[in-house]
Amino acid sequence: MVWLLNCWSVHKSQDFFNWIKQKHPNILVVFIPTNYINVLSLIDIILHCPLKYVFKMEFNKWTVGTTKEQIENGKNPNVDFKMNNLKPCMWEWLHNLWKELKSNLKH
Repeated sequence: MVWLLNCWSVHKSQDFFNWIKQKHPNILVVFIPTNYINVLSLIDIILHCPLKYVFKMEFNKWTVGTTKEQIENGKNPNVDFKMNNLKPCMWEWLHNLWKELKSNLKH
């Protein structure tokens, strides 16, 4: 299997390469030059961009809702973005994302 990755520092780190070797020894990592992933990867344009957009909108809606709720309850707005707070929301966001994509396919 081949993974096409952009040149983010996390992808080029020794920790990442060690993790790939240890957990996924059958994967060949191939780097796409910086700023070319959108040009060279059709799936990024067709699939990833819409997915990332809807997921980002769900995250923004959650952030605004959380902030609004805190203000309405007389608290200073302080949204905690730790993963243990975000993980429970992600399943709902993923479900909403699926519904959004599904409805767009019907049009």
